[in-house]
Amino acid sequence: MIKRVLSEYLVKTPGGLYFDGEPYSGVVYFVDTAGSVAAREVKDGVLGNEYYVCELVGPYNGELRIDLWNRIDDYEFPDYMGKGYTGFSYRFDDGYCLRESKLVDGLLESDVHWDMQGTLVEYMAMHSGLSESYKVVRDKVVQYKFMMMDSFSGYVEFSEDCISGISSTDGFIDSLDFVSNKSKLFAIRDFSEITSMRSDRTIKIIGSDFDDNIFRRMCGSGFFENCSEIILSYVAISESMMRYLEHEMLLKIVVRE
Repeated sequence: MIKRVLSEYLVKTPGGLYFDGEPYSGVVYFVDTAGSVAAREVKDGVLGNEYYVCELVGPYNGELRIDLWNRIDDYEFPDYMGKGYTGFSYRFDDGYCLRESKLVDGLLESDVHWDMQGTLVEYMAMHSGLSESYKVVRDKVVQYKFMMMDSFSGYVEFSEDCISGISSTDGFIDSLDFVSNKSKLFAIRDFSEITSMRSDRTIKIIGSDFDDNIFRRMCGSGFFENCSEIILSYVAISESMMRYLEHEMLLKIVVRE
């Protein structure tokens, strides 16, 4: 958690920079009249090193840093200086930096959202055809979502320390090693790592990759031991597997198409 505040919202005193009556620690942003952004680290009210970009959005290689958000719609970027913008952009609300994005030729490549305390709440990136997005609650990722262009899609969703939802279409669960090698935050490399975790009391399972064989693996691993209800959508399981889940595993099955 790193606070991120515009310079004009800090109070300069002989003892250093203050915010809300306390010596400020975090990142301070300076925006000139043309919208160019610079930033410095601050510790206990004392200015430190130059701050470039969040490591999730970076790396920084000398690109432009411009406050564009006050004149564009979300994800609809105008030309900048006659061409698609390449560089970093920021969103400031009530003095706080709540968003930092990287664009290449006018297209969004990575995007980070913080709350006013500087806590990460959402992250998205696109690289090598893989789109990844994360939702974060209280410093914990609660949803990992992925889509590979012209290929798989899927997500893994958590509630506390339990898995509350899994989605897989066109081979996502068979591509976890590829995804974890590309991703900055996702470390699961094999479906067996998922089935070794606990499911929530109610779990959503979505997608055509979930056939009888996958469900046998999940049942055999003990994945459903904590579970009482499964919500199924667009899965590829047989009637006999459905009966097994209901009568042998004693699970309530809810089907939603």
